[in-house]
Amino acid sequence: MKVLFNPKTFTGKDLDPETRALFFKTIDWFEKKGLNALKQDDMHYRWYDDFIRFQKEEKLFATLLTPSGYGKENSCYDLKRITRFNELLAFYSMAHRYVFQVSILGTGPIWMSDNEAVKKRTAALLQQGAIFGFGVSEKEHGADLYSNETFLTPCGDGTYKANGNKYYIGNSNKGYISTIGKIPETGEYVFFQVDSNHRNYNDQKRIVTLSTHCAYVGQYELVEYPITDDDIISRGDKALEDALKTVNIGKFQVGVVPVGCCTHIGIKPTRTGNHHPFLVPFGMFTGNDGSVIIGAPNPKLWMMLCNVMGKSEIAKDPLFATGADRLKNLDKLKVLISESGF
Repeated sequence: MKVLFNPKTFTGKDLDPETRALFFKTIDWFEKKGLNALKQDDMHYRWYDDFIRFQKEEKLFATLLTPSGYGKENSCYDLKRITRFNELLAFYSMAHRYVFQVSILGTGPIWMSDNEAVKKRTAALLQQGAIFGFGVSEKEHGADLYSNETFLTPCGDGTYKANGNKYYIGNSNKGYISTIGKIPETGEYVFFQVDSNHRNYNDQKRIVTLSTHCAYVGQYELVEYPITDDDIISRGDKALEDALKTVNIGKFQVGVVPVGCCTHIGIKPTRTGNHHPFLVPFGMFTGNDGSVIIGAPNPKLWMMLCNVMGKSEIAKDPLFATGADRLKNLDKLKVLISESGF
């Protein structure tokens, strides 16, 4: 049996028939979309609605991320199967893999929960094509759970109001987010689920990242967000423990990414020399005193580079205004940078 994924030789003979069919449908979807379209979407930061629709229609996440007993007959939370699907997605696109990766994190604490209401609701949402997120980190102190500043305040009638801000959260624009907070009076940790479509949920902004441009990484705020017992995933020490267990399960999948990416390079190599294949400028350039490595692919870094070169006016030049423009005119950009006096 071949170990590394290759769409040309993939048979999936070790998979059950329904899972194998899902893998082949996914391969077919990416092959039909094509590498050029994937690159264009990435360069223009286009959210992948087409892939979200595809996974909804084929019930990809529902089949792969729902434990037995909660979904359809073929649903099974099998880490081997999940890992193999992650490798397939990474082969074609890190960004498309990201929405699956974050949904693994978002559903992780739910399947470890003792709350049957939230588990059954999540299973139903997966069947409807929903995606999920993991609301742990905050801007001021990252993923330091002990410094968490999202709070659930008891209302006196068995319900709560959630207030707080989470930062660098995947799928925060469309997902159901497993969010961790504290009860201020007691310091007790609480994991609870929120809906990004709720009126008390504010998706504040999209965060520009150096990769996975089609994906959505954002910052959201909860303002007097109503929480009932049916929304609570876990509480106390279990909430803290389940957050760490979820990271163990979900972040392990990140290790599969370079396997898929490197396999793709070996099968479908593209000559890029010392430059990134689609992030521009990101590579080695010729300066006055030899070679210089420059990485300034996003709008903020590009503007900073233009200012350092003393050529702020080219930041908005139609030839170089966007990442796609700079990629198209890379040869001209190389000359411009070499003449800038580095």
